[in-house]
Amino acid sequence: RCVEASSIPHLCPICGAEAGTGCVSDPDSARVIENLLIRCEKAPKCEWVGPVAQLGQHTGSCPFRDVECAHCKKLFSTRDHEVHEPQCPKKPLVCECGASTTIGDRQQHLSLTCPKAHVPCPIPGCTQQVPREELSSHTTADSTAQQHLHGALAEVESLRRRLAQVEGPLQIEHELIQRLPGGTGGLIVRWMASLTLPADDEGTHFEPERDADLLVQLIGHPAVRGSREAPRHLLQCLADLSANNSVNQAAFAAAKVGPSLVPLLDELVSTDSEASLEAAFRALLNLAIHPATRLALAHSGLPPVFMRLLSHPAVDQDAFLATAAMWALVNLTSGCPEAEAAYGGCGGLRPG
Repeated sequence: RCVEASSIPHLCPICGAEAGTGCVSDPDSARVIENLLIRCEKAPKCEWVGPVAQLGQHTGSCPFRDVECAHCKKLFSTRDHEVHEPQCPKKPLVCECGASTTIGDRQQHLSLTCPKAHVPCPIPGCTQQVPREELSSHTTADSTAQQHLHGALAEVESLRRRLAQVEGPLQIEHELIQRLPGGTGGLIVRWMASLTLPADDEGTHFEPERDADLLVQLIGHPAVRGSREAPRHLLQCLADLSANNSVNQAAFAAAKVGPSLVPLLDELVSTDSEASLEAAFRALLNLAIHPATRLALAHSGLPPVFMRLLSHPAVDQDAFLATAAMWALVNLTSGCPEAEAAYGGCGGLRPG
C-alpha cells in the first residue's frame, strides 16, 4: 500500500499514485520507499540514479533542469542556459556611443546609426575607415581632397580600361558618370582649379591625353549639374585651358566637348550669375577656335541656346558681357558656312 512521507515529493514508485492522497502514514514503509533507486525525470539526458529520498535535492541542482532566460523568457536546460544567457539576442547593452541596444540589434546599430562606428570612406580609391561622426569632415577636408581626387580619378581610369575591353565604349560614359559619388562636387572643383595652376616646366598640371576626356565627362556629372558654383568653375577651367593653346583645343575637340556643353549652357539661360555667363562666353570663344568643335556645337543644338543666352538681361546691361558674347559668336561662325547658316536661322546674325 501507499504511505505518505514528507521526503517523497513525487509519485509513489510502487503504484504510481500521488503521495498524500488517502495514504496511511507508515514510517517503516516510508524508509523502504526512500531507499528505492530512481532515475532523474530528465533521463536519458541526465544519468543520475539515486534513492528516492535524494531526488528532491538532485532536481534542484540537476544540470538539465529547465531555467527561464531573464531576457527572452525562453526555457533552457541549466547547462544550455549558461551558454545562451551571455549571448542572448535580447540581452541589453550600452554602446560606447551611449545608445541603449541589445546584442541582437548591435550589428544593425553599428552598421546604420552609431556615430562612433568606423565606416569606410565612400570616395573611390580611399581605403581609410573613420568614425561615422567624422565622415563628413573627412570627405570635405582640404587635407584629404588631393588624396581623394587622385584615388577617384585612378578608379575611374581603371574602370575606363576595363569597360573598353569588356563592355565596349557605349557603356563607358554611363559608368563614369555613376562612379564618382554625388558629394564630390567640392573635390571636382578643387581638381579643376589645380589643372590650371603652373607646373614646374612652366606649363600647367593639365595633361591633354589624360585629363581632357575626363573633364568633358564631368560636365554631365550630378555633382556638377546639381551645384551652383561647379558649372562656373568648369567653364572657367575649359576657357583657361583652351585659351591660346591649340593642343588643348584639339584634345577637347577629340573628347567631343561640344555636344556635352549644350545641356549645361541651356541651364544657364535662367542663371542670375554674371560670372557664369562670362565663363560660358569665354569657354565658347576659345573652344570654337578648333573647327571640329565649332561644327559640333552648330550641329548639337547650341544655336538656339546661344540665342537665348544673348537675350539674357545681364548681357543687355553689361557691356563687357555683350562684348564677350559678340566675340564668341564670331568664333562660333568664322569660316564655317554651316555654322553661319545655323546661327543665322536662329536670328543670331542680324544687323546691329
